[in-house]
Amino acid sequence: MNNATKEYKITIKNGNITFGDIFDNEYFSVNESRLSEVQASAWLAFAQAGAKAKGRNFIIDLNDSDLQSFEKLKDGFKIEDKKSVISNKGIKCMSTHSPFAYALCMGLKTEEYRTQPTKIRGFVLIQASLSKASDECFAEYGLSRLLPRGCIIGAIEILNCVEYEKGEFAYVVGEYRLFKKNFPIKGRQTIFWGAKDSKDIKIFKSASDLI
Repeated sequence: MNNATKEYKITIKNGNITFGDIFDNEYFSVNESRLSEVQASAWLAFAQAGAKAKGRNFIIDLNDSDLQSFEKLKDGFKIEDKKSVISNKGIKCMSTHSPFAYALCMGLKTEEYRTQPTKIRGFVLIQASLSKASDECFAEYGLSRLLPRGCIIGAIEILNCVEYEKGEFAYVVGEYRLFKKNFPIKGRQTIFWGAKDSKDIKIFKSASDLI
């Protein structure tokens, strides 16, 4: 890393702990004068992960020793306990046509395309909407049209949002979950929506516990 700022969105993980940047431009950044404080093995892990990444976003899982060297750079990272983030009542849900909802939760689709950008990062619940507007795409993913709709079916982790064409945005997906149990719930017109009443709160909580 020759420059103070590299144009990469990097998620650093260790067990249930996620280390993320705190910079407004959402790029990993560290002061050059402090690079020597990070162990060489950690930089090697970064290089290897970056080389395998298809885009500018990648996840790296560091061992305890390498992770500790990054912890010293307290001005460069924030620490989030993933379980507390997942269990937060503020978790959002996104309604998506089938088969795309299932493709996202099964790792068959790694980006979700929308006409609006988002700053949301982390896990969001996925609701398979009742719409049949995209039914012609089931064969593309080898999925059955008989899959349940009108319910929360899983969750995805949003790592980044990139504009790939003017006015067209891709939500980059990291981890994904397809739940063994579905949670019937009415979708919303807005892209990301939350629980509005006690019934929805209970459903969101039950679904979030499966992440």
